[in-house]
Parts: sequence; C-alpha cells; structure tokens
Amino acid sequence: MGRYISYGMSKELAMQVIKSPFYDLIDYLISEFQGRVPATLIANTIVNTMKSLQRDGIDVSVITEDHLKAIFNEYARV
Repeated sequence: MGRYISYGMSKELAMQVIKSPFYDLIDYLISEFQGRVPATLIANTIVNTMKSLQRDGIDVSVITEDHLKAIFNEYARV
C-alpha cells in the first residue's frame, strides 16, 4: 500500500486498488504512463469509473487495455 500512497493516492484509494480485480492492469498503466498521467487519475478511472459503469449495467469486459491506453495517451498529449 505504501507504494500507492507514494504516488499521491489516499489510503482509501490505495486499498481499492489492492482489492480491485484490475490490480495488474492499474500497475501496468501506472508504469506505462509514469510522469505523463497521474497515478491517482489512472487508479480512480479504473477503480471507480469501472465500478460505476458496472453498477449502471454496462459490460466493462468489452473495455480493453487498448481502450484505456488510448484514453490515457490523449490525456498525456494535453
């Protein structure tokens, strides 16, 4: 958890990442976009937005790693 807190995440968000089924993807994307996209943005987007979409009945399994990478690439360009 300390590693995530060092990225600027709250303890709550760090725990959500650790418990998330998307844990490996979050770690990969944080590494991939380090210095270009805040780790907290990546974690919040995946942990909270995916959860919200699931609650709304959206099948998040169709959202691929490539889709997420494209979103964060656009953010990094700004």
